[in-house]
Amino acid sequence: MLGNRTGQNTPAANAGGSSLPGDPLAQYLTSGVNEIRVQSTTALPTRQAPAGVKSAEWTYSLMMYMSGSLGVNCTYCHNTRALARWDESTPQRVTAWHGIRMVRELNTDFLTPLEPVFPPNRLGPHGDGPKVGCVTCHKGTFKPLNGVSPLTDYLALSGVGKVPAGTPTPPEPAPAPPPAVKKVSTAAPAPAR
Repeated sequence: MLGNRTGQNTPAANAGGSSLPGDPLAQYLTSGVNEIRVQSTTALPTRQAPAGVKSAEWTYSLMMYMSGSLGVNCTYCHNTRALARWDESTPQRVTAWHGIRMVRELNTDFLTPLEPVFPPNRLGPHGDGPKVGCVTCHKGTFKPLNGVSPLTDYLALSGVGKVPAGTPTPPEPAPAPPPAVKKVSTAAPAPAR
């Protein structure tokens, strides 16, 4: 059977070794155009809400990638009794929602504009520049960098000490007065009674 496999039916590491679509990152983590959903928002698929079997397969492929990247399973974010219900999901699902948007922003606003700067040997197989994904920081653990805070090594990340542009520099504080000198007695101590 020859033809366009639409990225399917070949076991892919990004999809947890399944035959689901092999590159869910290009579909969802490089642009904010595609919504991540299994169920459509309408009774029948439309151009505005095209969720169907193919989009469900792409979504499951992305979820398997995220599970492997964080070293967790579906129940870490979802209530398996009602996968689509946000009100019954764990707080980690909201964190994942923000994480997906963060990865999209990093890829589209920072890394994609750098593609012309990279030499050809640093570009990917499709001629694109490097991209980040969940595994870039998580590396198989549910806390990025295994829970170690980068603030100890990179204090600038905390925003402490940053001065907005155009802010006048404050004058140097006056030097502190020297500490008062305490008189020390040179007399011999009194005998103990």
